[in-house]
Amino acid sequence: MTTLGLVSRRRIHGLRGSRGAAAASLAAVATLGATAVGQAAQVPSGAVAASPKPPAYRPLRQDENWHALAGTSRTGIDTVKYMPLREDEAIWLSLGGEARLRGELWDGFRFGNPPTAAADDTFLLSRLRLHGDLHVGPHVRAFVEGITAWTTERDLVGGRRASDVDSADVAQAFVDLRAPLIDDYNLTLRPGRQQFTFGRQRLVSFLPWSNSLRAWDGVSAIVDNKGFHATAFLTQFVPVQKYHFNDVSRGINFGGVHTTWQPNGARPGIDAYAYWLHRDVATFNGTNGDEERYTFGLRAWQPPAGGRLDYDAEFAWQTGEHAGNDIAALMVAAQVGHTFEARWSPRIWLGFDYASGDERSGGDVQTFNQLFPLGHAYLGYLDAIGRQNIIDASAGVELRLTDTFKTALDGHALWLADSSDALYDVGGTVLRAGGTARSRFVGVELDWTVSWQVDRHLCLLLGLSYLTAGTMVEQSGPSDDTAFAYMQSTLVF
Repeated sequence: MTTLGLVSRRRIHGLRGSRGAAAASLAAVATLGATAVGQAAQVPSGAVAASPKPPAYRPLRQDENWHALAGTSRTGIDTVKYMPLREDEAIWLSLGGEARLRGELWDGFRFGNPPTAAADDTFLLSRLRLHGDLHVGPHVRAFVEGITAWTTERDLVGGRRASDVDSADVAQAFVDLRAPLIDDYNLTLRPGRQQFTFGRQRLVSFLPWSNSLRAWDGVSAIVDNKGFHATAFLTQFVPVQKYHFNDVSRGINFGGVHTTWQPNGARPGIDAYAYWLHRDVATFNGTNGDEERYTFGLRAWQPPAGGRLDYDAEFAWQTGEHAGNDIAALMVAAQVGHTFEARWSPRIWLGFDYASGDERSGGDVQTFNQLFPLGHAYLGYLDAIGRQNIIDASAGVELRLTDTFKTALDGHALWLADSSDALYDVGGTVLRAGGTARSRFVGVELDWTVSWQVDRHLCLLLGLSYLTAGTMVEQSGPSDDTAFAYMQSTLVF
């Protein structure tokens, strides 16, 4: 942790203004870690039990509960995961972080469009996250997380994008005020900067695959018990400003309610949600204007398990107004799989995704708005195509070669839902304008991945993706096939 403190201080040197304040937050977390490790060594151990299996690391680190280590002997990095700051352990601190490196190789990026820009490149992405989690009794908690994300020179279209670079910033900073309700239900009020991930992250995700992360400023209220979880929230989106302190976008407001009911982790679950999105400026199929959109959705799922079928089905309907015109759009997503009780536990699956497109430019809007998605997980790991005006028929097979080593091969066949509307990328940007091709066939993508969970802390990932340009792409402009290869290592503590 002392080394982290030195790295953070060097990172801060020369930064000014709000960027320096954000870097200072990272340094504060790292320095706090160095101090707290020393304090933890001084805490009287008393009679302690053998160390239990520690909690699993979670994508959203605030979802971890390290109080499970109370009253146990702790060694190594687990020393900083639970550190009582008083003898009665009413106040305790947990520190953690993530260091990630990913090398990417691209050929034919964005189908080689525009032809004047580089479509081939190789570069390295790096990300460091550090957090501190302070608990004061059972009812008050403060959580702060800092981030720094960087990339080497990137010559592809867009250069170093906001999804690649966030020089030094506060990813999250909130306070939890927790109170019991009735029948084992609890209420948590959470004001501050926070990240969300709802359901399968098809529509709302803090985007962990990206080098930088999404965040929102506002307030949320969480009600939960063992099998029920509901979050109501009212926020403003916080876009990444690569070299300055991230501040809210007052032109993008986001709120709603998301509920999950799953009485047992091995049993079927249900999500129900209602979201509200307001944007001062939005463009759909060539029409600009303000957007007031409401999304109502339902999801049902059965988790994968050996010897039985699993499924995941989601439907969402959108209404509202865009530039004074009515919105009527929808999304359907479904996947069914089966895990065989055989060597390597093979799982095969079939999937279907549909997101509506616009019938004509101007007038009422039928283009589905994908909101804040984790597109990487569903429409191809190459991240070329977004959940707007798209049809995707998919299939795959996964093999678990050992408890820690698995490989998968997935395939996607993609069409436009409506040829009058555009082909959109994973960020909602137009790849090809609507009405520029007679065909709706976008192409076929194959994705091969290998992952190795070396131990609790280290995960290695290798991936190869290839997207063939279909007839729709050929008829509307440059049509290079796109290849993507990557290697990633993630260290979590």
